[in-house]
Amino acid sequence: MTAAETSTAPAVASPKPTKTKAKKTSAKPKAAKGEHPSHPPYASMIKKAISELKEKKGSSKAAILKYISKNYGIPDRLVFQVN
Repeated sequence: MTAAETSTAPAVASPKPTKTKAKKTSAKPKAAKGEHPSHPPYASMIKKAISELKEKKGSSKAAILKYISKNYGIPDRLVFQVN
């Protein structure tokens, strides 16, 4: 090697690529704050259903779900997802 090759030359900084942050988009639009469902919480609906059905040995899950869908206008596809 020659003296010119071994001498320390100032390091040339390679230009760093600028990072741009991409906005994350969610697949589902989120509900705006302040929007509340038109029905009471499920716990209170279930308590009301049990008290209104007045069965001696207790109410079945199917009977409770039927009562909720009938009286609160919740579609069956949403009610039957509750375990």
